[in-house]
Amino acid sequence: MARELGTIVEYIDLLKDYDAPPPPPMDSPVEDLEADDPWVLDDQPRSCLPRELLLANAPAAVDGQVAVPRMFADRGEDQDD
Repeated sequence: MARELGTIVEYIDLLKDYDAPPPPPMDSPVEDLEADDPWVLDDQPRSCLPRELLLANAPAAVDGQVAVPRMFADRGEDQDD
């Protein structure tokens, strides 16, 4: 098993040195899609999840909205580095 693992590690080292050409630029990630592709949906308005159900499944809610933890300090507050 040690020999097989060594072979895998050697192969990974070879891949690190491989200089792959950059992919060609894309105008759109869906540029090759056809309108009749089965998973291309029409852009149609639909009803959304009822607010009560959404809030019932949220980890926390405040004033009828989903509460999320603060990610950034307010301006002017000292930040711990």
